Amino acid sequence: MSFTEECDVLKNRRYSKKDYSGASVDSCVLYRCLFKSCVFTGGDFTHCSLIECSFKDFDFYWVMLLHDTFVSCDFSNVKFGGINLENVTFVNCKFSNVQFRPDNLGGPCHLSTARFVECEFNNCVSLNSKIG
Repeated sequence: MSFTEECDVLKNRRYSKKDYSGASVDSCVLYRCLFKSCVFTGGDFTHCSLIECSFKDFDFYWVMLLHDTFVSCDFSNVKFGGINLENVTFVNCKFSNVQFRPDNLGGPCHLSTARFVECEFNNCVSLNSKIG
């Protein structure tokens, strides 16, 4: 399954060592999916709901996450670089060893309209990012 295809609901999928650079995902529901050692560069993820998904050793770079909702998701060893989180909501998510870092040109992660509700953060770093 390529994320450039249209999707409604994806359940219990496992994605390992995949490169989703340039992918565009719109109005998708992902439930209990695992993404391990994947890369997502220069694409967009819009109006999606991700429920009980896990991201392990994942790299988001220059990605636009727009109007998405993450519920009870686990982010472990994830890098967000120069990312735009416009009107994205994280509810009851866990972040462990996560970096919000600038892009290679020094552009910040845009977190000012992102909402983190009852989320846990452990050993996370925000470098040159705009928060609230």
